[in-house]
Amino acid sequence: MSFTHSHFHSLFHALLLWGALSPVFACTRPERPAQSVPPTVRGPQERFATARKLYRLQPGGQGLKTMIQLCAEGRKPQCDAALALVKSDPHRLRLLHRACVALGPVYCNRLAMAHAAGAPLESGFSAELTRLNTPDSALSRALIAYAGGNTEGAMAALEPLCADGGRGNPCSFLALLKAIHPASLKDLRALTHQRICRLLPASRCGLLVEPLKTFQGSLDRFAAACTNKDPEACVALGDTLSYVLPGVAPFGTGPHLPADLAPVLKAHLEEQLGPLPVPTAAPATPGAHHYARACALKSPRGCFGAWYLAAVSGHAQESWRKAWFSVTESTCSPDRMDQCFPGKVARVAEKDLDADAELLIFKDLSLRILRGARREDAKAFDTLARWHPFIYCGKNRYASVRKLLKEGCEAGSVSSCVQYGELLEVVGFFHKAQIGTRESRRKSRRRLRLAAWAYNRSCRRGAFWSCYPLSVLYLNGFGVKKNLARSQKLLERARQGLKRQCEASSADACFNLARIPSETSRAELEDLHRRACTKGHLGACLRLSSQGKGARAKTLLKLTDTLAQLRCRTGDTKACVAAGALELLTAGLPGGATKASPWFLRGCRMHDPASCWMASFVEELSADSIATLRAAHFLQRKACLLNTSLPCEGLLPLKRRVLIALSAEDSCRDHSDASCAKVGAMLQVKGFRGYKSRFKELWGQLFPGVHAPSFTFRQHKRSARAIFKLLNTACSAGSSEACMTAHSLTEKHPGLQGAKAVKVLEGRVAELLKKECAAQKPGPCRSMALYCMQKKMGCQSLKAASGYWEKAFAIYRTRCGRKRPMDCYHAAQILDQSDPEAKNIEQVVTYMDKACWWSVKPACTYLGLYWFTRDPTEKAGKYLAKACRLGDAEACYRAGRFYERRGSASDVTKARRFYARACAKKLRIACSALGQL
Repeated sequence: MSFTHSHFHSLFHALLLWGALSPVFACTRPERPAQSVPPTVRGPQERFATARKLYRLQPGGQGLKTMIQLCAEGRKPQCDAALALVKSDPHRLRLLHRACVALGPVYCNRLAMAHAAGAPLESGFSAELTRLNTPDSALSRALIAYAGGNTEGAMAALEPLCADGGRGNPCSFLALLKAIHPASLKDLRALTHQRICRLLPASRCGLLVEPLKTFQGSLDRFAAACTNKDPEACVALGDTLSYVLPGVAPFGTGPHLPADLAPVLKAHLEEQLGPLPVPTAAPATPGAHHYARACALKSPRGCFGAWYLAAVSGHAQESWRKAWFSVTESTCSPDRMDQCFPGKVARVAEKDLDADAELLIFKDLSLRILRGARREDAKAFDTLARWHPFIYCGKNRYASVRKLLKEGCEAGSVSSCVQYGELLEVVGFFHKAQIGTRESRRKSRRRLRLAAWAYNRSCRRGAFWSCYPLSVLYLNGFGVKKNLARSQKLLERARQGLKRQCEASSADACFNLARIPSETSRAELEDLHRRACTKGHLGACLRLSSQGKGARAKTLLKLTDTLAQLRCRTGDTKACVAAGALELLTAGLPGGATKASPWFLRGCRMHDPASCWMASFVEELSADSIATLRAAHFLQRKACLLNTSLPCEGLLPLKRRVLIALSAEDSCRDHSDASCAKVGAMLQVKGFRGYKSRFKELWGQLFPGVHAPSFTFRQHKRSARAIFKLLNTACSAGSSEACMTAHSLTEKHPGLQGAKAVKVLEGRVAELLKKECAAQKPGPCRSMALYCMQKKMGCQSLKAASGYWEKAFAIYRTRCGRKRPMDCYHAAQILDQSDPEAKNIEQVVTYMDKACWWSVKPACTYLGLYWFTRDPTEKAGKYLAKACRLGDAEACYRAGRFYERRGSASDVTKARRFYARACAKKLRIACSALGQL
């Protein structure tokens, strides 16, 4: 259609008509507001500045919505500034969710860390990431799945991207997951040096090429041998898969990944993504298939490995336990006697026969080994050395075991040489600690000389740990001539040999390498312990689980506990001690005493001194009858007889408590108030601080480097109930001392009695104390004064406390004038306690002097320390020497310090004598001072 002149004329007339009528239409239409004019588009910086002001005025309002929108638009600088500004966790999570979708894996990694700490994800968030279908979104999904404990899902998200040997962060993260959580041998075979080198810089890759080549070669050899029905190769493959944290391999004999692989991959990723998340749940431990195959091939270790993994996963264990029993019995033969012990002992333990049944089995098997052993049969002696703590060889057990170990060492058994050297070293140092006798010095020299001979034989034959104690003997000249050059050479040989053995998958070598003093950093020591733990060393696992924090440490603690309990049932006494110790680490003392006791008792029945000692402590803490207290004394006595190097100073006081309780038991049955109070007092742990220090000393000897379990200053609840019942009987009959002890128990154990009953007991205590104080008994007056100062027992007045102090002091002063030594000491104590800031120190010293004149030990100690700190003249030496003669170890040490400061030759001789007395009483600081003098 053509546009003509007439068309233009018509259009012109229409426009004129519209101009004429427009004012009419304008009158009927409202005016457009000024705001409707399109504004100038603001930039992201201006939007963020406005949002920041609004957020500070009202957090969570329009300001937060704008910041979330900026993150969703991919505005990285503004999103980073918003994350730095927002402190509220819910608001930060909303920002991270939007930033993760828009900005990629760096922000998704931060979201994954929050998710691992328990933060929830938005509904539909995973589907939103899946729809993106990019490599970055796949890595983001893998990070979040791994943080939630879904390792399989994380690998599945990344596998399609890296099937053909891809590069980049997704494939680096997939390699890291396969290195720390392999699900099968396929995952381990994928970690070749060619694939790893595509993911890492050349400088980092070069360190891993040779170790990865060695690992892949070993893995292929074991896989081929397992296919050819070699049971030990199948066990090694099971260990290879189950050794990784948080799994703990039962044996740790398989080939293992290079220790540097996972840290290098993790460091490479963290440089680009930031700290990686720690999963909330541990994946299942693989390896069961290979253990089951080894068990089918009649390998006892394969059956045990399958039993262990079933126990870890919480599945039924009965079939694997029965399989292990039957396979152990079928493989027990003269040339495989080391397989005979654990299965038979575990079967006895399952049947729960007589306590000595296990020892009878040890005796029978030991005799069978000895009958079949020839003079040069080192393998038989190796078996004996492994189980020597349990060998039952008549009355003189120590001499018999020592003789057997010596014969084995001469026959070429390396294990016998190591055990023989350790046994003689302990005995030699015990005799060396007996100061002053010529016979003890002679025995010490002979035992240490034989220990050096045994260590030298085992060191030359490849037991590199024995090179270290031998170097210590040469360093100090104990049993051998002092030789510093040879000591240094042996020390270096021990380090290098243990390092090679550790790299060759020896758990003991890794643990022993960490025990040798060196300039190794804390991280390197932790790595050695982790390597030893992952190869099945319980001591290393115990150290790691006690020092770690978080979900991974708890998982490791549980797995280690399971492994320790299973090994304990097979006759491994070190595992029994570890199982009980893990229960104490989990629940502390006295809470974990009930669960720990059965494991300690099992080890003690098999003549393990450490188990007996720990069982004695636990039984004493939870003693609810005289029979239990007697059992604690029996266990402690057995521990001291088995190993005299352990602390035995608590044995005599415990025996005294048992005898006092036995003498009062019959009278208590006749409802004698004083006797029941005495029995209850004997059942209580005497001096919780001393008890705790003795327990920690023993713990430090048994588990060096492991933090002691938490300790609450209170009796075990079972014991507290029995003690309260006895004391309540005596309290009802009018014993104020029993009432006070019962009340202190209710303060430490609130669940023993209700609030109403405790109020009644408080009234009874106050009534009896006031009555006895009025009858001129100083002890109740003193107790009431202390209660008034603490505002208890209805006595809220400090003036009343002053009155009770004066009354108690008047009674003690009168008795002191009648030449009663302890009353003089108590009078001085009251002056010392009643008003510490304004006490008359001259009167305190006067009464203490009277008490010390009559040989009251604490009074002499008080005076000695008083003069030692104020005016170290001859007075201090006189009082400290007297307190030392009366048996105070601290006073002996202070007397040594006093005479050492004076400096003359005769004074130094006196100082040496006092230090020796304190050291003989096992005061360690005195022993150190004696060595430096």
